[in-house]
Amino acid sequence: MKKYTISQFLIVLVSFFGLSSCTDYLSVEDGFSASDSKDYILTDPAQSRRFQRSIYLTMPNYSDYAAAASGGLGNPWASMSDELSNNANGTLQNIGVQGYTSFSAASHRWQALYRTIRTASIYIRDAKIIGKVGDPDYVSEAELKSLKAECYFMRAYSYYLLLEQYGPVPVLEDIASASDPNSDYERNSVDEVVAAIEKDLAIAITDLDPTRTSTTVASGFEESRLAIPTVGVALAVRAKLLVLVASPLYNGGFAEGMALTNHDGKKLFPQNYDAGKWVKAKDALKDLLTYADAGNYQLYKSASNDPNLNIYELFQKYNKEIIWGNPVQSWGTVEAAQTPRDITVVAGGSNGSTLGVTQEMVDAFFMKNGLAITDAGSTYEATGFTNVLNPATRFVKSGVTVYMTDSNVLKAYANREPRFYAAVTYQGKSWHDVVSNPSLQGTTPATSKVTKVLFARDVPSSKAPAPLPGYGGIANNDNRLGGFPKTGYLCYKNSNRTIHPTVASGIRSVFRPSIIFRLADFYLLYAEVLNEINPGDPDIVKYIDLVRERAGIAGYATMQTNGTKTGVIGNKNAMRNAIIAERRVELFTEGQRYFDVRRWMIADKPEGMQGGFFTGMNMDGNANDLTFFQKINVDNAPRKFDRAMYLYPIQLSEITNSRKLVQNPGW
Repeated sequence: MKKYTISQFLIVLVSFFGLSSCTDYLSVEDGFSASDSKDYILTDPAQSRRFQRSIYLTMPNYSDYAAAASGGLGNPWASMSDELSNNANGTLQNIGVQGYTSFSAASHRWQALYRTIRTASIYIRDAKIIGKVGDPDYVSEAELKSLKAECYFMRAYSYYLLLEQYGPVPVLEDIASASDPNSDYERNSVDEVVAAIEKDLAIAITDLDPTRTSTTVASGFEESRLAIPTVGVALAVRAKLLVLVASPLYNGGFAEGMALTNHDGKKLFPQNYDAGKWVKAKDALKDLLTYADAGNYQLYKSASNDPNLNIYELFQKYNKEIIWGNPVQSWGTVEAAQTPRDITVVAGGSNGSTLGVTQEMVDAFFMKNGLAITDAGSTYEATGFTNVLNPATRFVKSGVTVYMTDSNVLKAYANREPRFYAAVTYQGKSWHDVVSNPSLQGTTPATSKVTKVLFARDVPSSKAPAPLPGYGGIANNDNRLGGFPKTGYLCYKNSNRTIHPTVASGIRSVFRPSIIFRLADFYLLYAEVLNEINPGDPDIVKYIDLVRERAGIAGYATMQTNGTKTGVIGNKNAMRNAIIAERRVELFTEGQRYFDVRRWMIADKPEGMQGGFFTGMNMDGNANDLTFFQKINVDNAPRKFDRAMYLYPIQLSEITNSRKLVQNPGW
């Protein structure tokens, strides 16, 4: 018997990428040579495991949100929503304005996930016990059960990811040969897809490992197997699934979907709203949260429960908030896209620093008192300048904790919540070189140096003999040379503050997982579901407030008590809007917003509008005359969104090659 370590797991995954030339979605991208027969593969222990491990090729990588182009199993979704404005030279640079068609759409999951489904099905049907105790290597009955449970899980999860993107899809009841001209399938209904997923998950749960926590490892986690799903991961997928199909998109709210039929007239979407689906979702979420409360998962908090550290450290290491993570990650690309260009290349002209945050996303973050910037009493000021303490510059020197304060910062960035400072680089904010370059550290702010980041045109990056960018100088990211964000804001979330790209003997990279599921997401889903069932349920405010209070802002119960904000608790519409706002901030860049606004059916409504013009600072302006701070449209045309975009188009080649598949509405 053999268990994979993370390094071995990565080697197995990497060995499979790019090895298949077959484009048929029913083929197996398994990396084996044509001479490797199934009988050989599934009768040799090492080859059997290797074949099974290919199902993990389609684990999503949600850290892949900064690339110029990204497939559907990466995270193009942040750039395809109202969160980001991606200015890297590639597909995502103008995707919002140009839109896409069934021919040009590039962020597909279809073919890759059906390969995983077929591979998992083959293994479930044909894999067997190999050898016995005492042999040099063998696959025991217990190991085989575990490997097959993983296949049941990955087959179920693959169908979930397809449903999330395309709506109802074919459920393959047999294992067709990729070369069989009769391999053609019609779409199953939403309810049939859900039933197939639930069936596989129920089987998987019986033989998946219960947990990855460990009392024998210093970190507290069985780190060698964190990518392998557990019972908790399966419970999370079931909860996500049932929330998805209880939501308006799949529950009577999408008229175009309700009209969609197969060629034989079979309806593919439920024809009526079913309130009972929210109850099923509640039960599934309760199962997960009960499992979490049994010592398996908890909201991450730093040792000192400092909110600024809570929301920074959460993304920098494995911890008990992470339900499932992918060891394949893209943080190097993220760091390049989020680091000011003249810090990356001190001589200037780097093509990095291209990942902009929309003004609409900037405005969505709360104030430190927990209020939205538009709420009465929020203390938000759009004009004027002040000094702002920067939590990202925290370091400890000779036992003294030091924070740097940024001067002459627009008041719009003052008194904001900790998640804002962890997520956005704005005009005048200092970078974390004082953390990653210890030579800049003193025991007081006055004796320390830090680089100021600018986007306006009137102050250039510093040059020798002055301190250079990344060494306590000035890093300008204006729009005249090299990479820059179109919005006048750089994304900062997930940046590791110990990394410095140029300092001698500095840290260049830090491994951390790409998070697929984390507990805060499910706390907010639970609050959402409870609110749809009974707005008076006290657990609604309990779970949304747990997320807010971990982030250092007042919960709705506290604001109700002190009168800061009333009328939310017990009010279904007001609480629904509060949950929408909370998910937008808490899950920023994590691949959720794109799908949330679609399942809620608000992507063409003011509260979640994905089309039209999006704004930012005036990158052609100066700070001294305030022209930089004029909000302008950052694109030369409005972003496209129409109701067809509630579902992603099935790839045109799949429709063309099939006699049975029908296309999604409007495509």
